[in-house]
Amino acid sequence: MERTFDSMWMDRTFGDRTPMLEGRTTDGIERTTSLHEEDDMYVFVMDLPGFETDEIDLVYHDGHLEISAVTETSEESEQSYVRHSRSTTETVSIPGEIDVEGIEASYHNGVLEVTLPTLEGERDLGHDIDIR
Repeated sequence: MERTFDSMWMDRTFGDRTPMLEGRTTDGIERTTSLHEEDDMYVFVMDLPGFETDEIDLVYHDGHLEISAVTETSEESEQSYVRHSRSTTETVSIPGEIDVEGIEASYHNGVLEVTLPTLEGERDLGHDIDIR
């Protein structure tokens, strides 16, 4: 059982340790996100197909990156009018202190990428704890 759990965890990793996060949009389409650390920044990547740039909202607040996207389309014929709506939201906890002014985002071919630079000199690498 433990081996099965370990293999499931390893299959859901990005790089060496960061788990992939998975969820669903309101229409049941699966999406995949990842958060990993590179040099002096965190990089968040999210598959977000079918949205336009102006339909995506990003907010960084109090150590969390909040992503929300909403799109609506309509089709009209002589007999009917159909409106389709899709939405998704994701909130990701970002560890460490972030240089808020340096956050950048890009959206290309349905993939959202957000870079969050860490503050220089402010990074806490942890504290060794002696075991008695």
